[in-house]
Amino acid sequence: MVAFKPTEVMVVGPRTLPADGPVKVWIDLGSGPGRELLVRSEHLRLSVQDSGDGPTALYDLRVFFCRG
Repeated sequence: MVAFKPTEVMVVGPRTLPADGPVKVWIDLGSGPGRELLVRSEHLRLSVQDSGDGPTALYDLRVFFCRG
């Protein structure tokens, strides 16, 4: 059986999220300009590091890695 281990990575997205469906976020890849991703809004949780100001917010994106 394949096991999935959830983890979270920090991303930047719009402060106001859609109720459901996709949302465009930005992730820092560590080198280079980063990357935009389209993710489902239900996989985002407002980060405790977010300041609460501005049009964008810091989110924790829940991702799953397959350890097969």
